Amino acid sequence: PDETELVTASMDGLAIIWNVKTGEILFTLQGHAGRVNLALWSPDGTYLATGGEDGTLRLWNPQTGELISSIDTNAGEVSSLVWAPNTVRISSGHKDGRIQIWDSASGKLLETLQGHQGIITDLKWSPLEDKLISADGSSNVRIWNAAPSTAWRLYPPQADKGGNWTVQGATWSSDSQYLVLAGGDVVNFTHPGSFAIWDVQENKLIMENLGSALNLMGLEAHFSPDDQAILYLGMYGFPDFSRLATAYAFDAWKGEIIRTFTPGNDLLIRGVDWSPDGSQVATGLFNGDILIWDYETGEKITKLTQTDEGYMNTDIEWSPDGEKIATTCDDGIVWVWDTHSWETLYTLQHEPPTYPWTANWSNDGTRLLTTTGNDEQGAKDHSARIWNGETGDEILVFNGHSKAVTYGDWSPNDKRIATFSNDGTVK
Repeated sequence: PDETELVTASMDGLAIIWNVKTGEILFTLQGHAGRVNLALWSPDGTYLATGGEDGTLRLWNPQTGELISSIDTNAGEVSSLVWAPNTVRISSGHKDGRIQIWDSASGKLLETLQGHQGIITDLKWSPLEDKLISADGSSNVRIWNAAPSTAWRLYPPQADKGGNWTVQGATWSSDSQYLVLAGGDVVNFTHPGSFAIWDVQENKLIMENLGSALNLMGLEAHFSPDDQAILYLGMYGFPDFSRLATAYAFDAWKGEIIRTFTPGNDLLIRGVDWSPDGSQVATGLFNGDILIWDYETGEKITKLTQTDEGYMNTDIEWSPDGEKIATTCDDGIVWVWDTHSWETLYTLQHEPPTYPWTANWSNDGTRLLTTTGNDEQGAKDHSARIWNGETGDEILVFNGHSKAVTYGDWSPNDKRIATFSNDGTVK
């Protein structure tokens, strides 16, 4: 990429790195059995890949000429190669028509694309990096969505854990480099629960089984605003809800418990959230109350009572500026509170009988998105609604789903919303 060196692949089984200005051989790369069909620099110049007649894909350090990894593709002769634009993955095309996608750091096979009948003669990315184009020896060209080569079931494939094993929550760090993952088999409890951190940039697991001594099925895990702590909520397994009596704050990089939040009186926690500055924690309870805690001291600040009827809290969401907090309750009402006086600012209500699933503030804090539905009670209202965040006035209603709308969220620029529903669709 910096035009100082050149690599050539040859029928003599060698790839050679040359100094462009002097013509001097810098490194001779040996190891392939038979001809080397391809030699390709990674986009950032940190790797060199070679593919051979022997069916192996080899990754080299071009600064030292050392072999980093040798991958037996088990797919026959490597006939084409292309790096992902970010260098994290590399795709190989083969004589049998298969296209394989590999993790460049670990050499792990991530995905196999099938559909060609003949040798893969070329692989290229579109200029916008959103499509992969493949050509074969039978005059066919295929265009693939970039998704198969950029998005993976990172951790862990559900098939490895059993049919009821699910990732219940996955949330980003503030810099989008890490994901914290909470999951487990909350139905049968056949496998230990998971609480892990995944490095998205490096595409690898960096911490697993945080708090394994708790032996919980993870339901929620949220990075603190400064990414130094993780707020975690888990349970033992259905129908044992007793472990929901405590929420935990973990040191994100040591895996140690820093603080616990326990309402007491056998009250169980339904959901948790950080304040935008990380100074406070909110826990929503099964009896409908919201408890606000001081994070540094672990002391309760106040209790917000949504209803006297014992309905359950279903969601908590702080506004981006920290001035308001929205809470939902399964009596069909969404409450918005002032976070200084802890007085109710206004309430919102969908058409009963219903169940408000989520409340999400827009990124600029001016609007509130709520989703609703109750399939068991035959609710007619399966909608998402946008409200004025200051006044509570209804702005828009989205009626496109036929069953409960169980989640909704804003795009980063607040111009679109995404919803998903029990009707099996994402809109």
